[in-house]
Amino acid sequence: YVFVFFPSCTFISYFETGYTGDTICTRCEEILEKGKKIKKLILAKPSIKTTVGKKKIKLVINKVTDATKYEIKVQLGKKTKTYYTTKTTYTLKKLKSKKKYTIKIRAIKIQGNQKVYSSSVRKKVKVK
Repeated sequence: YVFVFFPSCTFISYFETGYTGDTICTRCEEILEKGKKIKKLILAKPSIKTTVGKKKIKLVINKVTDATKYEIKVQLGKKTKTYYTTKTTYTLKKLKSKKKYTIKIRAIKIQGNQKVYSSSVRKKVKVK
């Protein structure tokens, strides 16, 4: 008989640091296979390039490995709008001309109901 020993009862994935557990024989209690340590996934910080047009801003996001999608927050004064995209290019349209917008972008990795976020990059852009 073979028994797999898990030190903690939680599901272990790259969303948290953990240990996969040892495979132990139930008769002699000998370790048949040693478990592996799993490090928590840390996403890299994305970088962006902006191209300003008349009442619009084109964003080019540097691709982050393991990212499922990107979160874009656009802020003008106290008003904030949030957009989500899976593509690395995104165009913000219908903006007010001659205003300064603050844009924050971060990468997201999603698996089931678990999410890992990268740190965000922030850039101030003035619309033409």
